Amino acid sequence: GVQTCALPIVSQSRYREFLGKNLLLGHQLPFQRIKNLLLPSPRRRSFGLVSPVGLGRQFFIKQLYLDIFSEVPAVVHPNNSYPDYLVLSPEKSIISVDQVRDINSWVSKKPVQASLKFLVVVPGEALTVDSQNALLKLLEEPPDYLITFLVSSTKDCYLNPIVSRLHFEFLNLLSQKDCVTIWSRQGIDSSV
Repeated sequence: GVQTCALPIVSQSRYREFLGKNLLLGHQLPFQRIKNLLLPSPRRRSFGLVSPVGLGRQFFIKQLYLDIFSEVPAVVHPNNSYPDYLVLSPEKSIISVDQVRDINSWVSKKPVQASLKFLVVVPGEALTVDSQNALLKLLEEPPDYLITFLVSSTKDCYLNPIVSRLHFEFLNLLSQKDCVTIWSRQGIDSSV
């Protein structure tokens, strides 16, 4: 369902440090390309992030959010969440038209804590044709403060009008060298 992403506010710097050293290894270029499109002011507002499942794609987006807003004072909310970061995920096995419509009230409100809001739709494969059509209006006319990420394993799951409105970045499996580097930083013997 629709949920605010709970991120540990008290350990933001430690979280950023861990992710920066590990999950972004091998993915620094796509990270920097997206960041460059967002700062100092967004030149693109809708992104497609394509990668195999389990590669840390949601962590990638959380890290981007935390990195961009690292100077924003953390406001503690009831469930330690960020009010300007929303994840839209399937109820049962699909993301329905009603779910897409339900986010409109969140989208219509200006950011509370940061200058931008991040909407993360994951997995994109769960969007039905009807829910993609409902999402299309948001992608065609986004508010100035909304950044949308559609996350999937392939861009073939989207309708052509959706594809034409997204800037795609691809996260690939890490090389053996990158894996050995991560393991050695964690004190794990890579010869095992």
